[in-house]
Amino acid sequence: MDKGIIWLASYPKSGNTWMRILLSNYNSRGTEPVSINAINTDGIASSRPLFDQMVGVDSTSLTFEEIDALRPEVYELLAAKTERLQYIKVHDAYTLLPDGRPLITSTDSKAVYIVRDPLDIVPSLANHTGDSISETVRFMCDEGSCFSCSKKKFSSQLRQKLLTWSGHVESYLEQKAMDVLVIRYEDMQVDTAAEFEKVLHFCGVSVDKERLRKAVGYSDFKQLKKQEEKDGFKERSPKSTSFFYSGKVGNWKDKLTDQQVKQIISVNGSMMKKLGYL
Repeated sequence: MDKGIIWLASYPKSGNTWMRILLSNYNSRGTEPVSINAINTDGIASSRPLFDQMVGVDSTSLTFEEIDALRPEVYELLAAKTERLQYIKVHDAYTLLPDGRPLITSTDSKAVYIVRDPLDIVPSLANHTGDSISETVRFMCDEGSCFSCSKKKFSSQLRQKLLTWSGHVESYLEQKAMDVLVIRYEDMQVDTAAEFEKVLHFCGVSVDKERLRKAVGYSDFKQLKKQEEKDGFKERSPKSTSFFYSGKVGNWKDKLTDQQVKQIISVNGSMMKKLGYL
């Protein structure tokens, strides 16, 4: 692809920001890391300002359903107008509207789906939202879960239906409308360069080995955490202590009780097994 949309899709706290930073560092061709506060990808699909600009209507005057009905048209227009690849973050599950249209459109689009062990997502997501581990476990097991779904307080983002963790994963893996490349967070930890190279090939981007090496080094977790400690991170939730929380594989072992682990597996076990997490 030389133009169109690459959806950077994931359940929250699965490595989406890491992927965007890798792309930013690769595309910058710089001699030093891109600031985490200057990630130069193309925003998030649920951006309320983007929606308002494209539609010409103040979205706070619309219902959730009215907004959802217009969102596919916004993305189709974006895909039609762009003269380059746009990398757009999306946390929405791949759902269909009542009229059968997908919320996330597929014209001139592909999706890179980043997946992570849900047990490791729990403590990271709890830190991000300020909720307890138990509340987060329930959230990840509830098919009605969503972000920005309060009717009393408007956020800078539109409502995002997340479903259960496994429902979210399945929604992208089972859809047939566009090509999807699945990247496991754990594989990125083992060999970042190899996994990121897969992403570049999938997107149709030429691979420069030296630029790739630099991008991986500039995007190292310790480097990102150091940047956040020094300059802060504008994407950090005010409810969390830090955005770059742990990054470790297996961190759940020190955070979750046996009952909480069983609860996650009871709802999501089939997909966890399919992806090698059990």
